Amino acid sequence: MLVALESEETELDPRRKIAEVVIEKVRKPGGIRDTSTIIPIDSHYRPTTLPPERPTAKGFVFIQSETGKERGLMNKLLEIPEARSVHLLFGKSDLLVELEVEKSFIAPPPRRLATIVEDRISKFTEVKDTQTFVPLESIIK
Repeated sequence: MLVALESEETELDPRRKIAEVVIEKVRKPGGIRDTSTIIPIDSHYRPTTLPPERPTAKGFVFIQSETGKERGLMNKLLEIPEARSVHLLFGKSDLLVELEVEKSFIAPPPRRLATIVEDRISKFTEVKDTQTFVPLESIIK
């Protein structure tokens, strides 16, 4: 499962609040043995251009980029129409891109998301490697 948490920007360092939520509200209820918490260094968002009444599907792409090219790549990735957000990360992956596509029987979301990664994201010279996650089902509040 992938769970996105948001914290108010009022604190100088929101990591403490996020850690509290993960420990007290995600892990404590039971059944969850392990979690990986990713806190972005910086994030850029773009509002959806899809009609609100159309069903959509999301995909998440972790990217390893060339050293020192991360911020420029963030801007390029946000130019992809299906990109909703790009996050600069600590760790193995340098960036996380959230993609959103319309659901369709003609072009199923996993195939459309794979095409975006293969034909656009992987073609950027700054991209060294990608890892893509496509949820089977999503609940968004």
